Amino acid sequence: MMELTSTTLLVVVALLAAAVPILAVILWRRSVRLRRASAGRTMARWLLLVAGQLLAVALTFLVVNNQYAFYTSWSDLFGASTSSARVSSQGR
Repeated sequence: MMELTSTTLLVVVALLAAAVPILAVILWRRSVRLRRASAGRTMARWLLLVAGQLLAVALTFLVVNNQYAFYTSWSDLFGASTSSARVSSQGR
């Protein structure tokens, strides 16, 4: 699994965020030429649009997270801590 702050993850998400809208335009033009609007084509259009938006948001999150290090690992992001913190009082 790729690390949350890895450059590889950032590049993969950036490439997908660029490719999905291009794919949506290509498929949209193809379906317009066929002049048949079916429920499957309409659903595919919506899914491509939503996927493009989610990838854009994910890319923004990754860039900001890499810049400011809000989360350093996947377990940190999802709240699954692998270490336990000890709290001690010093007699007060």
